[in-house]
Amino acid sequence: MSMLSKKSKLEAWYLILYDDLYRADRPEDYHKALIRRADELVLQNIISLEEWQVLKNAADDALCCEIEKSALSKETHFSDLSLKLNNDLAEHWGVS
Repeated sequence: MSMLSKKSKLEAWYLILYDDLYRADRPEDYHKALIRRADELVLQNIISLEEWQVLKNAADDALCCEIEKSALSKETHFSDLSLKLNNDLAEHWGVS
């Protein structure tokens, strides 16, 4: 396998890794796609097992970050909603 071919296949993998919309919209599918592609690369002897582990770790980290980001976003949304409801009730009852 030429280095150019290996490089282009790894670049294709990284295009998926950096696809923010895919990661945000379908995090589990995104992660599975990254792992599946990494598996294909190692099975085709394009990358070593050590390189596969690096790709897997990057995919796992990206999924964890997206899940944490989503959880924080939901917390912020509920916190903002709760604050707005509390403010609306305070105004309704004339309490500041």
